Order: sequence, then structure tokens, then C-alpha cells
Amino acid sequence: MTDESRDDRADFPPDPDPYRGEGEDRRPPPAPENLPPWEDRANFSLIAGFFNTIPRAMTAPGRFFTDHTVRRGLWGPITFGVLMGFLVSLAEWLWSRATSDFEDTLLQLLGEDYEITPLEDSIVTFIESFGVLVSPLLALVALFVLAGAVHLGVMLMSSGRQRGFEATLRAVAYANAATILAVVPMCGSLIGLVWMLVIAVIGVRQMHGIGTAPALFAVTAPAVLCCCGLSGATFLIAQLAAL
Repeated sequence: MTDESRDDRADFPPDPDPYRGEGEDRRPPPAPENLPPWEDRANFSLIAGFFNTIPRAMTAPGRFFTDHTVRRGLWGPITFGVLMGFLVSLAEWLWSRATSDFEDTLLQLLGEDYEITPLEDSIVTFIESFGVLVSPLLALVALFVLAGAVHLGVMLMSSGRQRGFEATLRAVAYANAATILAVVPMCGSLIGLVWMLVIAVIGVRQMHGIGTAPALFAVTAPAVLCCCGLSGATFLIAQLAAL
């Protein structure tokens, strides 16, 4: 066989794929999404998914929210946030019941002679129990209000590069994993709240691809405004009461 008759196709590009249309997108497929265990029913049961989501969101929030899925709907993050709100409320109620006798003993040691009547104790118990029952509804309302306020900050700081309200709600909802620290008596709730804000900042930063400073502003601005509003309302009530 001569050199002229040799089928030398090495210098030519490969034949086009006959099964691919001319106008089809030839970009590589997107990277797989990072699905939270709570929503990953293929690999986790309901209970296992819940208890795997909490430590992952708390201990490695950067990895948890990197390539986090979006456009899968709001049901997953909403149910997680509402369930966390209910469990936190239940834990606080249990600790309140368990320490009520200790508080009475402490007041007696401090010389306080005020004694709660059975009627007052029944009223307090009813209010606390009712609070546990309505805690899922309160958690749902609080989740949407907080996510809406945070997303407003994201819209102001992201210059139109944000990924939508679902991304913000997912960051806020899964940041509630830190509130599980409410099961620790005394200071658990406070530590959980602070850590929740930290996770939310990381979540907003990763979900929307914005800087740490804009994410910090978006998350903390609603809390600061709320504290200022409550302080102003308290001061106004005090001034009116003094008249």
C-alpha cells in the first residue's frame, strides 16, 4: 500500500455525531447538585435524613451550601425549619417544667416570700403548653418573615446576581439546625441563636455567590432593625406609663 492510498484520518477532526442536533447545547453536563440528607430520600430515611442534616449544617456549613440544590421547591426547607421550631419549643417547655421547683427553692433561699398560687401556676402552664402546640405555625410565619427580610438585603447587596427567594429561604431554614442547642440548659438557646446567624451568613454567601460582607449585612440588618424597633417600643411604653 502506497502513502497516497493510506487512509490517514489523524489530521482531520472526528466526524460529527449524527445523533446530536445542530442546535443542541454541546456544553459539558452540569455538576451534580448537593442535596441535603433531609431531602435525599434515595439515600436517607426520614429520621436518618433529619439527624444527618443537623450536624452537616452545623459543623461544615460551607460544604453544606456549596452547589446546594435550588429549584426543587420550598417543601423540603420549610418542613425542616418548622420541625426544628417545634422541637426547640418542646425542649424549652420541658426544661421549664423540670426547673420550676428549682426556681421556687432558689427564690426561697434569696429571701423572696412571694408564692405562686395554684391558679397562677395553672395559667402559666396553659400558656406554655399552648405555645408548644402553636409553635409549628409560629415557626412557619417566622421563617417566611425572616427569609423575606434577609432576601431584601440580598437584593440590595447582590446587584441583581442573586439566585432567587428559594435560595435565601433554604439558607435561613437549614441554619435553624443550630437551634438544636436549645436542649442544653441555661445558655444553649443563646449559643444556638448566635451559631444560627453564623450559618445563615455562610449559607447566603454560598447560595447567592456574594461576598461575606454583603451576606453579613443581609442577615444581621433585619435583626438589628428588629432590636431597634423593640427598644423604641419599650422606651415609648415606659414613657407613657410614667405620665
